[in-house]
Amino acid sequence: MTDSFKQYNQLITDYAGAARNGGDKAGIINKMHDKADEIAGLLRYANMNWSKDEISAMLKKYSDML
Repeated sequence: MTDSFKQYNQLITDYAGAARNGGDKAGIINKMHDKADEIAGLLRYANMNWSKDEISAMLKKYSDML
């Protein structure tokens, strides 16, 4: 679980670098969306009161705001 969060945070860092250097921001956003689904599944498993779809949507919305 911790690895997924670390990878998501690394993607945020990668996005910042891409924004500064003219890199592939869209590709990084797509990777963040994939990772959001994985994290949502893990959080849903941790607390069954949370909806996987809602968590995933929130994480994707966050990445879209970058």
